[in-house]
Amino acid sequence: MDADHRGFARRIGPLPAQTGTLSFNRHFFVGMFFGAVVLAIIGIGGLGAFAVAMSSFMEGGRQQEAPFGDVPEFPTDPAARPAMMAWALTSLDGDETYLGEFGDAVIFVNNWATWCAPCVREMPSIESLAERYQGKSLAFVIVSTEPLSLVRDFVEGKGWNLPIFVAEHRPPIFQTKGIPSTFVLTQSPHAQNLQVAFSHVGGANWNAPESHHYFDRLLARN
Repeated sequence: MDADHRGFARRIGPLPAQTGTLSFNRHFFVGMFFGAVVLAIIGIGGLGAFAVAMSSFMEGGRQQEAPFGDVPEFPTDPAARPAMMAWALTSLDGDETYLGEFGDAVIFVNNWATWCAPCVREMPSIESLAERYQGKSLAFVIVSTEPLSLVRDFVEGKGWNLPIFVAEHRPPIFQTKGIPSTFVLTQSPHAQNLQVAFSHVGGANWNAPESHHYFDRLLARN
């Protein structure tokens, strides 16, 4: 090969390599661009899923709080059931009494326990209801079946001002699948006995206008 051909070969020899490099660079940057787009889409989708999960979580939390703001559905014409008048109760001072000794009044019986969170959370509304009807014929009997010393210390720590009692057991009429459970007792019109006019299982807001209307109506009849 003469000098001119060798010079021409040297000039065109590197061209294929440069073309390959340019092609590689172009594909590389195109791939990087589309990869970034895909990652951005995945990231946006992940944030959306996270937002939905957090919304569901917060909504679940609100649903758990709802029972403590609900008002019980009070009956307009309750079907009465005989109550256990001989239920033995002990006050936090150690004085013994019986449920029947409250028989001249409408009686609000609430079963609770120190370990029961819904019981503790509804207690302020019960205390407010008791304050509203103080001096009227509405008696409150708040009962736990736990040891007297445990209940007394717990109540003192909470600062509750309620007539709280302990009992060794609950009569069958007051036994429920869960607590808190609340029973409203009235005088039976046919005998010197108490009857269950209303019952509710679960935490509730007892100091609401609906509650006031119900107890006002019961007191007017009693």
